[in-house]
Amino acid sequence: MTTTLNVVLIYLLFLNLNLSDCRNKLENKTSVQHTNSPQRTINKLMNTTLKTYIGKEVRTLFEVPEISNFSKYIFFDEPPGFLSHLSLKYKNDVYLDIYVSKYRYTKRFDSARGWRLSTFKKEKISKINIVYNEKIIKSIN
Repeated sequence: MTTTLNVVLIYLLFLNLNLSDCRNKLENKTSVQHTNSPQRTINKLMNTTLKTYIGKEVRTLFEVPEISNFSKYIFFDEPPGFLSHLSLKYKNDVYLDIYVSKYRYTKRFDSARGWRLSTFKKEKISKINIVYNEKIIKSIN
C-alpha cells in the first residue's frame, strides 16, 4: 500500500512539474508575441525618416535595417497588368507601400506580370504609405 501511495505521489509531482514547464513556455511565447506586435512594427517604420527617401531610388530604402526586414514583397497591379506599387509585408498585417510616378527602368504594363525587384529598385520613389489591416496609417509624398 505504501509503495502504491509513493508511486502516485511521484506521478503527481512529475505531472505538476510538466504543467509548470508548459505554463512557462506559454508565458514566454506570449511575451515574444507582445514584442512582435503590429504597433512595434508600425512604430519602427514611423520613426524612420521616410520623407527623406521621396525622390530617391527605391534601393536606398532597402539599405535601412527597419525597412529591409520584411517577410515578402508583392507587386500590385491595378488594373490587371498595370503596375501600381510595390508592397513590403511585415509581421501582423503591416505593409510599406512604395509608389513610383515615372517609370524609367521597369516596364509598367506587363500582362505576364513579370516585374523584377532588381529593376524596380532603380526607380525613384514618389510616395510611401504605411498600411495596417488594409488602412493607411501614414502617407508620405
